[in-house]
This record gives sequence, C-alpha cells and structure tokens, in this order.
Amino acid sequence: MRKITFGGIIIGLALLSLISCSTKPKAVDRDTLLVTIGQDDLKREIGIVELRNNFFVYEGEDPDTAMMRMEQVLDNLIEMHLLALGAEEAGYLNDSTLMISLKKSRENSILGELYWQVVINTTKVDSMEIVKMWEDMAEEIRCKHILVKDSLLADSLYQVLNAAWTDSADENLFDQIASEYSEDQGTKDRGGDLDYFSKGRMVKTFEEAAFALEDGALSSPVKSDFGWHIIYRMATRENQTRRPLEEMYPHLLSMKEQEMRREVADNFIDSLIEAAQVEIQEPALLVLYKRLSENSGGPYGPAPLTFSEEESSMIFVTYSDTSITLGELKQRVDDREWTLPMFMPDTNAFRDACSRIMMTDLLMDAAEDLNIGDLPVVKRNTFAQIDRSLSWRLTEDSIKAKVVVEEEEIAQYYQKNLPEFTLPERRRARLIEHNSKDSLENIVRPQLTAGDTVKFDTLAKQYSIHFSSRSGGKLGMFPEGRYLAFDSVIFSLPVNEISDVFAVDSGHFAIVMVEEIAPESILPYEDVRARIEGNLINAKVDSLKQTVIQELQSEYPQTRVENFDEIIQILISGE
Repeated sequence: MRKITFGGIIIGLALLSLISCSTKPKAVDRDTLLVTIGQDDLKREIGIVELRNNFFVYEGEDPDTAMMRMEQVLDNLIEMHLLALGAEEAGYLNDSTLMISLKKSRENSILGELYWQVVINTTKVDSMEIVKMWEDMAEEIRCKHILVKDSLLADSLYQVLNAAWTDSADENLFDQIASEYSEDQGTKDRGGDLDYFSKGRMVKTFEEAAFALEDGALSSPVKSDFGWHIIYRMATRENQTRRPLEEMYPHLLSMKEQEMRREVADNFIDSLIEAAQVEIQEPALLVLYKRLSENSGGPYGPAPLTFSEEESSMIFVTYSDTSITLGELKQRVDDREWTLPMFMPDTNAFRDACSRIMMTDLLMDAAEDLNIGDLPVVKRNTFAQIDRSLSWRLTEDSIKAKVVVEEEEIAQYYQKNLPEFTLPERRRARLIEHNSKDSLENIVRPQLTAGDTVKFDTLAKQYSIHFSSRSGGKLGMFPEGRYLAFDSVIFSLPVNEISDVFAVDSGHFAIVMVEEIAPESILPYEDVRARIEGNLINAKVDSLKQTVIQELQSEYPQTRVENFDEIIQILISGE
C-alpha cells in the first residue's frame, strides 16, 4: 500500500497554496511589507508572501533577468489590486456572493497562517536524519499483501495462511486469498504483489512490519490507516536506483519535511478533537446516511438535503459545549460553511469522515486563541485572494461591457490580414524508420510499390522503429516543419510516390510515401469570424483597462518601503 500524501483538513482546504513559497526559513520575515497602494480605509498592501507566491527564482538564473521578471510580476499585482480598489469603491463588496468569498478568503488566510505557525515553523530537519534515510535505502524488498477492513477477517485469513506456512511459503494459497479477499484493487489480481520498494515508500506501520520480516516470512495482521494487512516478504536485493547522497539530498529533505509536518499536523488535529470531545450522534447519523444514499447524485450532482421537521431537530454532533442539529447542519452546508463527505457504503468510514466536518471551526478557534486573525499577513493574504475576483468583476462589468465591435471592423481585419488566415501546403504521409540501411534497401524497399498503402502499412508495423509504426507509419496531415528529419524528402515527392532509402539525423534510415497533398489555402471568413471578433474585443478591453488603471494610479498612489531594494535582493538571492 503506497504512502498517501497529507490529506487532512488543512490540505483539503487548499491552505498549502498560501505557504507554498518556501520549504525552509527565509531571511525576510513573513510580515514584511513591500508596497502600499492607496491610503486610509481604501488601501491594499503587497507583502513578501504574496510576491513569493507569484514569483520564483529559477536555478542558475541571471540576477538581472530575475529582477526584470520580478518587476513585471509586481506590476501585475499592483494593477490587479488597483482594479480591485476601483471595484470596492464602486460597492462591489456589497454583493452577497463576493461577501461570502471575502469571508472564505479570510478563513483560508487564517488557517494558512495557523498551519505555518503550528506546523512549518516548528519542524526542523537534522541533516543526519537525511543521511540515515539515504543509508536505509541501500536495499529494497519485494512483498505481497492482503488488505481487509475487518480485524476478525484478517485474523481468520492469517490463521489459514500460517497453518500452510510450514517449511516454505505457500505462494499459491496467498495469491488465491489475495484475489478473493483483498480490498487493494491495484494488486489483488496479481496476488497482492507490491514489487520492490525501499524505505520511505510505504505508510509507516506497514514499512516497519515489512522490513522486520525475513525473506519468505509471513506477518500477523498489521494495522494501518487503510485497514489490516497480512504481509508476505518475498525477497531482498540491493537498491540499484539509489543515487549519490548529494544528488538525493534535496528530494530526501523534502520527503522528511513532509513526513514531519504530517505528524505534527495530525497530532495537532487529534488534540483539538480530543479537547473538543467531538461526538457524532448515531440516530442523526443514520438519517443523514440514509438521505445521502438516496441522493448520491444525478446528472447535475446531488439535490439539496431535505429533512422532516422532526429530523431537523435531531442532534447530529456535539463538540466544545456546542450542539448542531441536522437542520443547522443543512443550513451550514447550504451556506457553504461546511462540506459534507461523499456518500460511502462503509458506515464506519462515513462516521469518521463526519467527525471532521466541524474541523474548520475547531481550527478557527485555535487560531483565535493565538490571535492569528490580527496579523498583517492575514489581511494581505485575504485581499490577495478576493482581489482577483474583484478585478475580474470590474473588468467584465465596467470595461468589457462597454466594448463594441462592428461587423465592418471584423471584415476589414480579415481582408487586411489574410496571411494570418492562410494555411500552408500540408501533406499526409507514411514513414518506415529503421536502424539498418541494408534491411530497408534489400528487404523493405523492393516490396513497396507506388500507392500501395496496404503493403506499406504491413511493412511499417513489421520493421519501423518510429512511434508511428503501430498505425502503419501514418504521420497524419501536417505542414512543413513538423517533422524536420523527414521534411525535405516528404515535401519533394509527388502523391503516391515511394522515396529511396535516406539517412536521418538520428543515425537511422527511412522510407516515406506521400498519400495526399493539400495546397495552400485561405480559411473562409465564416470559419475565423468568431476568433477575429474575440481578438478585437480583447484588444479594446486591454486598451480601456490601461486607461482605467492609469486613472486609478492617480487616485490610489503606490509607495514602496524604504528598504525595498534590499529585501528584493535577498529574495532573488534565495537566502
């Protein structure tokens, strides 16, 4: 069973996008301000986090080039926030949909900062741990496993296998049981075979049990997040794919950081659930389970939840001295505050999923205890998210709505730019490529005759080493320049002619045949009218948008912090 990535509530809420700028501490504090746009109540701030989330320095990139890209990114961010300020001044934030988006953006920003402070900022990797990881990868083992959800079934299957596991492994019996009982759909049809793997590839409990076995040994049932495993260790070999430590260090460091963060985050969440004393009430759970099973989805997804008056008053969950009824649950789902888990046949798994519905509330309470909502970085990240919607709305409603493109403009553009709509000559061809010139000249070429596509098809499938061999050497219809290695020959042949054997740049040899020639042609006006209209609209929108931005720049002045250049140099240097 492969190790899954951290899929807890925090990741599920897409919080990592808010802190994806770094996997290690930076010299610049996360609260660092770079640019202020506007003033008083109508203003925006661009901080180091927002810039990092939109700008990355490539390895080996020239500092001057990186600086030019950074300035372009910063200009784009400033323009977006200016348009958003214009939208806010016009009252767009009074829109109920955007108000919900603003609330959600703030929530995500708070939870993202909570994740940073509680998880990322507290997990530091010792370099010796990376060395140990690398050393542990020196060997890899091959295992089979049987996965079941029920512990009693796992014990029963183990007893059957163990009784047959006398002097040697009974692989046939293991394969039969895996095929019949294992719930790992990816391996059950091959006897549960997981192939070879090294340490760090499987979930922790499974890995520890597998590497503790001797070759040929069978494990008793092992519990993991997926269920109960019975493991059969088949063989051990040297890891042939392990690269030198210096090459693998960055990858191993990232793996270790993610492992540590998963553990810290899971422990933090478990502590919140325990402290809140979350309890799902079985009668209400069964009502919800039944309702979702009846409404698992149609062509347009599930219909809204409906409960009777009596059902609506049933307590669904209690936590932190709070009780939530099914009616209140429905309201929170309708308001998009909570998200119901997908219907799942396993009621225990469904119960576990429901116990995490209110996790956002618990995390928000924890963030409030830490005063995270008052941090400047949270406000900046909030508007970094909502301003994309605001700037788009202003562009659509106040700029694009004013743009009109007349039919005469479209027709004039077509006539003045005919080369843009001219298709070059194209050819449909077939190819046989081989690494032996003698084979093509003495075996293949003598069997080919002009226009005989059936024979060409057969020989291409038999001899060609080109990817097109499966389709009988078909290259399709294409313009000159698509296949540079063969173009000069293909575009010199008449229809149905077979070329002589010729050399190609790869050191191989080839034969081609042209099946069809499509001469240069101009696309009809009707076929390109919509494209022209869209391009003209976009050009006018861009022009009007720049005019609006210039006006907003005057209304909302932009100010860089005094040490802006110093901060940017640190960012570009990657410190």
